[in-house]
Amino acid sequence: MIPTTVDDMRTELIKFGEDEAAVAAMKKGDLRSKLMEWYNKRTDEDMSFAMENLEDEDSQTLEGAIGVKYASPEWNDYVMGLFQKEELIDGYPRVHGLARLTSLLLGDIISSKATHVIVTHGENKSVTVNYELQIDWKLDNPIGFGNIKFSPQVRVFGGVACCEQDLSSNFYKHPAAIAETKSYGRALRKALAITVICVEEMLSGDLGDDGVAVPKGGSKITPALKSVITAKCKALQINLNEATKLRYNKSIESLTMDEARDMFEYININQQK
Repeated sequence: MIPTTVDDMRTELIKFGEDEAAVAAMKKGDLRSKLMEWYNKRTDEDMSFAMENLEDEDSQTLEGAIGVKYASPEWNDYVMGLFQKEELIDGYPRVHGLARLTSLLLGDIISSKATHVIVTHGENKSVTVNYELQIDWKLDNPIGFGNIKFSPQVRVFGGVACCEQDLSSNFYKHPAAIAETKSYGRALRKALAITVICVEEMLSGDLGDDGVAVPKGGSKITPALKSVITAKCKALQINLNEATKLRYNKSIESLTMDEARDMFEYININQQK
């Protein structure tokens, strides 16, 4: 607390090393201003000291606490292992799952909007949407420093998608909504730095009642589902090779989609336990 009397302010400044004669000649307003300079200087020094201690301490950032470097190959597996069962379809993440993990791992989404919408009228109406996310980035924030506040970081990510109207399709009757959802999903994927496309990017008027491209049960396991099963096993410390051989007597690469879906369900049951 700043002293309120002239004598107390002079005593405080002398403690800081100011010349006694110069302090004695100061009026109350000058004394207060000089004290504020000293207090601000001390605050800056405290902050510099804290930042110096952080320079070589990755474990003091949120990223360091997670133990996986953002955008690394290990990061992709780490993120894929965090999706909940209902947030995936055959290993492909859904937009609501991407949004949840973005807020959980990277920071609050402070802005989420379509910045440009282009409508083209021709034989078939098409809509192109440019989407923008602004994230209050926390991954690099220091942790464990009490009430010291650090400057906020805002990172911006974008995604673009185009959709052509098809009046014979339940989904493509509304191309603007489809294009917006696809572009939103792409922006979230870029932010999360994962390589697997999201379900909404696979929307197709030709496949399935829900518009999602779903591989047939007898077809080979998709890279996306293989990636999720691998990440889940790693997180749960399950030996993937032993598990697939015990259940199907084959490697994960040889699984059909039906077998892989069953394997995914088996792993989720173990995770719940």
